[in-house]
Amino acid sequence: MSDVLAPLIGIDPGDDDAPVVVRLALSAYYDQALPPDILTPTTPTLAALNPNSIVVNTPTLVSLAGGGFTHNSRVVVDGVVQPTTFVSDTELTYTALADTVGDQTVEVHNGSLKSTAFTLTVTAATTITGYNPDPFATPGSITVTGTNLDAIANMSLANSDLSSTTPLTLSNRTATSLTATLNSAANPWAIPSAFLHATDAGFQPVTALFPVNVE
Repeated sequence: MSDVLAPLIGIDPGDDDAPVVVRLALSAYYDQALPPDILTPTTPTLAALNPNSIVVNTPTLVSLAGGGFTHNSRVVVDGVVQPTTFVSDTELTYTALADTVGDQTVEVHNGSLKSTAFTLTVTAATTITGYNPDPFATPGSITVTGTNLDAIANMSLANSDLSSTTPLTLSNRTATSLTATLNSAANPWAIPSAFLHATDAGFQPVTALFPVNVE
């Protein structure tokens, strides 16, 4: 057990004007010396959010990369302290959740010391509402319609458990429509019906499987 000595300034009872330094041993509640961040807090630095965007009304684990993080560090979003998990002195995590589309300001606080702010973007949910022509004649193309489709980086024909997939080529992408093309005949498992499977750049699903007729 290590003692931590804390200097206190007092008055020497033998001299009304002479200050005296009294050192108190604070070892009753600690098996080791107090952590340095308690004695001398450091200013945290924030370098990145991963991911840096979330979908509205969708709880998402966000990792904060930076430095100077401690067990006492807190993630603060738009001025509100969030339940924070300390991973290491370079990583914190928290669960992000927003009920409106827009931007959130994310900081790390070590007491009164604050990192620079980063922006977490909250986007609308991606949905597929239809496709044309129906059925999807292969080889060939369909126009897929929906909302926030520009969040889709990859699309494939898939069966219900994703054990079989065929990549589609995407073009003419906007928020409300895109063109999906299969340059060869569909595999037999995809006929007469399959699903459109849409993912982001990290190949994470961004919308539910959408049924499609295939020939």
